[in-house]
Amino acid sequence: MTRASLFAAAILAFLPTPATPAPPPVREVSVSARLISNAAAIAPGTPFLVGIELTMGPGWHTYWKNGGDAGYATSVEWTLPEGFTVSELRWPVPHRYEDEGEIVSFGYEKKALLLAEVTPPEELSSESGEIVLRADTDWLQCRDLCTPGSALLVLRLPVEETARPATGRIADAFREGIARVPLSEASLPGLTVRPFQSVDAVVPGDSVRVAAVLSGLVSVASDEVEFFPGPSDELWFRDALIRWDGENLGVVIPVEVDLSAESGSTLILTGTLRIPTDAEPLLLDIALPVRIAASAHTPSPTPAAVFSGGGNLLGETRAASGQSLLRILLLAFLGGIILNVMPCVLPVVSLKILSFVSHAGEDPRKVFRLGLMFAAGILVSFFVFAMAVVAMQAAGEQVGWGFQFQNPVFVAVMTAVIFLFALSLFGVFEIVLPVSFGGGRERGAYADAFFNGVLATILATPCTAPMLGTALAFAFSQPPGVILLVFLVIGAGLAFPYVLLSSHPAWLRFLPRPGTWMETFKQFMGFILLATMVWLLSVYGALTGPSGMTWFLAFLVLLGFIAWLHGRFLGLASSTQRRLIVWGVSAMLLAWGYSGLLSGTMEPEDGAHTGGVEVTKGGIAWEPFSHEALDRAMADGRTVLIDFTADWCLTCKVNEKTVLADADVEAKLHEYNIVTLKGDWTRKDPVISEVLRRHNRSGVPFYAVYPAGRPEDVIVLPEVITRGIVLDSLEKAGPSRSGRSAEDAS
Repeated sequence: MTRASLFAAAILAFLPTPATPAPPPVREVSVSARLISNAAAIAPGTPFLVGIELTMGPGWHTYWKNGGDAGYATSVEWTLPEGFTVSELRWPVPHRYEDEGEIVSFGYEKKALLLAEVTPPEELSSESGEIVLRADTDWLQCRDLCTPGSALLVLRLPVEETARPATGRIADAFREGIARVPLSEASLPGLTVRPFQSVDAVVPGDSVRVAAVLSGLVSVASDEVEFFPGPSDELWFRDALIRWDGENLGVVIPVEVDLSAESGSTLILTGTLRIPTDAEPLLLDIALPVRIAASAHTPSPTPAAVFSGGGNLLGETRAASGQSLLRILLLAFLGGIILNVMPCVLPVVSLKILSFVSHAGEDPRKVFRLGLMFAAGILVSFFVFAMAVVAMQAAGEQVGWGFQFQNPVFVAVMTAVIFLFALSLFGVFEIVLPVSFGGGRERGAYADAFFNGVLATILATPCTAPMLGTALAFAFSQPPGVILLVFLVIGAGLAFPYVLLSSHPAWLRFLPRPGTWMETFKQFMGFILLATMVWLLSVYGALTGPSGMTWFLAFLVLLGFIAWLHGRFLGLASSTQRRLIVWGVSAMLLAWGYSGLLSGTMEPEDGAHTGGVEVTKGGIAWEPFSHEALDRAMADGRTVLIDFTADWCLTCKVNEKTVLADADVEAKLHEYNIVTLKGDWTRKDPVISEVLRRHNRSGVPFYAVYPAGRPEDVIVLPEVITRGIVLDSLEKAGPSRSGRSAEDAS
């Protein structure tokens, strides 16, 4: 190299180098689509297949015809030449995706071919040259996030006298795609599918187990069988239970029927099975009937032996749920015990303690018999209550715990009974019960114990105790025998403390000795019963309105006058003539009071109890609950607190006054900008009943927190709440993501 060239190179080294043009950015392909056909040329009247071929980029997926919890299906709108027809899409078997929060979806990755059969008209002329098919296709594509995708796909095919099949890669794509499409039962002559249903007919809103038993299979690994539920607006599915006994494959699918299902109809549960075998997996479409009725479900006849060695399929599933039934019965018993300390039952509990005091020191056998009579009153009442539930379900009614307090006639009768009972404690008159009821020697002692048991049961029904909600939700969705069993176990739990105490009279020594103080205590309890009556009156007014309340108060004044007549003019030594006169006057006054004061005023009054925005002392705005309000709040990125209550639910009122009105709770609701929705179940509301059933609850109170952006992570609170429970739930859910203020939301 010369000295000049070295000098030039040195100069060039210090000069700026022109920038090298950057390569064009590589555009990542998420999902691409094309329209292909297994025919290279079509002929008049000869069907051929077309396919929407979706090719997904790395990590991307699209969705099956049932997208599951988080996706929606690909849709195709066809534009065909005149006279052409196209079938519904034939979907290949999907993959199952499980995301955080137990979100399950069904879809495809890498490549999927959605097939359809196109039939040309017979009069199509081969001289027409070619035809054009258009498919306007929309899909949802997801990886770390989801975005919609779409494409207008066009396919041109020549028309010839004889159809010609496609070859090469197109033919390979169709062979692979067809192999992934499930078969029907009819296309497999060696296979039989027998449907079963765990009950003869299921009431809309209830649950049922639907089973398919497949015979004719050689070898199946049941733990590798997959079931993909088809789309449905009226049936809600859970994971299937798979069983293989060496000869038959059983698939049991728990199903919840939507309230919108038409009574007396038959819905079809569709789905796809992927069954691994020694050869290629068997892909099978199944369709099972779900019979809907307006009556409560009745156990269906036990089907003939399905499994050669293990009994029938439904019997096996019932046996598998036996342990859960034992757990439910334990919860029912413990919940019944806890009912004794709920606000509803406390007046009767106090009277029962007074009864124990009055009989302290007497024959222990008599004390024990009195305890048994009290328990008998409870158990008989729960038996009658269970039979009423069964009868109402048979009539097509949707009932829940405390449903009778939604009936103004029942509330009126209960109020009148409590009022008369209070007057008797004040000494206005004496309730004279049968002398020897239950074999007692003293006047009315056993009848009094039995009546107290009945009263305790009736007052307990609007209360929902911890652990009791789960047991009741289970019972209300079961056949009559299970309903009766669960209710009797609840009654046994409610009666257990009294039977235990009466069987050990020595334990009563801690109670004060009988004396004049008992009369004062009895009159004091009369005021407690009057307070209970005021609560019942508020329920009655909520059901019938101010007018109904006014006329019922007038009737109670008349009832009090009748009680005074009995106390003033009747006694143990009264003659028969005097008794007949007083009873006759009382009967005429009652008849006049009912016809003149109550007749026509005890029906639920339209608009007597309408929902609205209720602002608490601390300024929390409770909006009326509706699905639309919940969906709107969740779409706005808000955290939502739901409170389902009723005027007849004392537990609800205690929770509202002591917990929800707590300053720290209210401050947290405002700080987190939480939407508060209140549902009123004082009167029948099928929307609230449906939500309760979805969360395995049968009554109120019900509290749930829906976290912002995570509605699937709903937090259900216990029936009896505390300040700490509510605050912890709100912390776990987190604040709203929306910047709107609470005032704007309301």
